[in-house]
Amino acid sequence: MPCARCCSGGAVCTYERVDHASSPATPRSDVDTRSSHSQAGDAGPTSNGQRGGISIEFLLNFTNPSGYRPSAVIAAEAAELDDVDGEARAQLDPTDQQMANDQMFFDFADVPSVFFGFPFLMERDAEYPSPMISDSLTPELEDAYALEVRIRELIHELSAQYSSMLERNDAIQMAFDLQFAESVFTVGNVRHFVWAFFRYFHFSFPILHKPTFDLQTASLPLLLTLILFGSMSSNDSDSSIAVRRFSYIAEAYVFDKLISRQKLQMPQSAFVNNEELELIQASLLFLVFLNNVNDLATRRRIRLQRMPSVNAAVRASGLFAHRRRPFITAQGTYDWRGFIADEMRLRVGMWTCIFETTISIFFNTSPQIATAEMTGSMPCDEDLFRAESAADFERIASLGRPNQQAYTLPELMSRLLLAPPEENENKENHVSATVMLILICALMSAIMSARMNLLASMTTEPMLRATDRWKRLWDSMSHDSEGRLLPHIGFEKHAAEYWWLTRTMLRVIQSGDQSCRYLQLVPCDSGQILHDFIRKYKDFAG
Repeated sequence: MPCARCCSGGAVCTYERVDHASSPATPRSDVDTRSSHSQAGDAGPTSNGQRGGISIEFLLNFTNPSGYRPSAVIAAEAAELDDVDGEARAQLDPTDQQMANDQMFFDFADVPSVFFGFPFLMERDAEYPSPMISDSLTPELEDAYALEVRIRELIHELSAQYSSMLERNDAIQMAFDLQFAESVFTVGNVRHFVWAFFRYFHFSFPILHKPTFDLQTASLPLLLTLILFGSMSSNDSDSSIAVRRFSYIAEAYVFDKLISRQKLQMPQSAFVNNEELELIQASLLFLVFLNNVNDLATRRRIRLQRMPSVNAAVRASGLFAHRRRPFITAQGTYDWRGFIADEMRLRVGMWTCIFETTISIFFNTSPQIATAEMTGSMPCDEDLFRAESAADFERIASLGRPNQQAYTLPELMSRLLLAPPEENENKENHVSATVMLILICALMSAIMSARMNLLASMTTEPMLRATDRWKRLWDSMSHDSEGRLLPHIGFEKHAAEYWWLTRTMLRVIQSGDQSCRYLQLVPCDSGQILHDFIRKYKDFAG
């Protein structure tokens, strides 16, 4: 049914249009219409009951190359939070307000009023105070002019990258048009697309620290990546289509810098500086952005060049092994900035591992990152990472809640695989949803590695026991004391779907069924192969 905003505004609801727009590859009648978030604790219809009440709609949409982009599926869910969770999630903070709604530099005509049910950013008839005060510049205008200087520098860098690509005879998809670039990379568009990234995608890829992120100081590769990634939240407006026309040059710009940096880098450096960290962050997020492209050449480039480059950079930087330092000083004060520096670094290592597992599953290949090398600290609780100030951080940290920081991923995996169920569940009942997501991804990675090395038949039973332990732990930690389902956002919301995929893959391997293309131990460059596997076995009882 239409959402409340569309009913009050008399608009045709995007939710309703999407619900009736059946994709040839994923007919709506074949997909459970309820989200995994609402299904996790309730048994549904017969087909859903085979999965223990878990909907796999997200997996079907996320892997469907004939339907919406993976990022569109994520963005649609983020927009849905406005209606589900109310004003608490929809309210913009002052920084967001400026980035999304600066009328001086932003043309509202370029913004679609709805996108998968997205609320319009602000009412068209809203009045805004003029930023001009007599003849002087306000801080807002000074900030805009400073950002414009950075944008011109970015355009110059892209132009130089294009010239470099011509010199080495790279295949180029389009000529670089300076005037067109200047019309696309405006202060308004940059602010809006960066705002859109943090609004719709940040919770699924939380490797940046939003409270301290600054458009004026972020590296140009990272800024460019956020602009392109944020453009995926739009239902193909003129500005979003236009900015993505530069994605091929932007890809070469980001990854050429990454590879050049790797050649000069000493292995396992003691501490990754901010410039290097932001380049790796940009590369990883750009890789996620590229995963929305169905072009065969691009997907092969992801599998054969881009993902290996990111893995190598993170490994050489020591981020797979980065440990969090104590954030309470000898004087008893809380070192917020030091905590942020450590947390961003260990998160880059962990989310590289998560996305590498995703790529391995998409492309049906052996993982390139071993669980054994993930010896860094586990991510902290999200509310601690999202603290807006040093005072907020001290308040949350002083609560002293137990968490999983003392364990590394190999240690947690060993407990999941080897410990008796009772011991496992009693000692690990404090793990967070993020750690549970990391654990199920690690299990999926181990299964993919076993498959590709012809060890699947020998490891099926211990892996099934581990997935059963994971599910019991997930059911325990994802409900409150009264049995109500706790809210999750980002990919944590779909951890139970990943469990279903992991267990289904094991059961199908155990059955000896080889009728699906995905079961052949040959890499593939299309998500359609994985999508077909999920559709074929969505009701597999095993």
